[in-house]
Amino acid sequence: MKGSRTNPGLTELPPPPEHLREPGRRLWTHTLESRVLETEPWRLDILRLAGEAADRAEAARLQLEQDAPAGTTTDRFKQVKVHPAASVERDARGAVARLLDAAVKYAVRRALAETS
Repeated sequence: MKGSRTNPGLTELPPPPEHLREPGRRLWTHTLESRVLETEPWRLDILRLAGEAADRAEAARLQLEQDAPAGTTTDRFKQVKVHPAASVERDARGAVARLLDAAVKYAVRRALAETS
């Protein structure tokens, strides 16, 4: 593999953080292999946060699938409510999108500025 622009000698991608589960590890590996992000430390921090959010979204999805496939639950007054895991999943997926979007937009703006 060729090195990144910021680390020209880098031939191996940094491994995913140990605490990431399968969804976060997949996101980490795919993002770095596709060279969407460079391997600057702050970008890896953003990618780690996105991986953690991906793990959280998947855990919430599995909990929702187990507890309430329809996405609702009944409270103590027998009122139908949105299951808490539905909100966790929604928020975590949004966090993944926002984090990656911010990192990629910055990379694109920087690349455009360098070519101007």
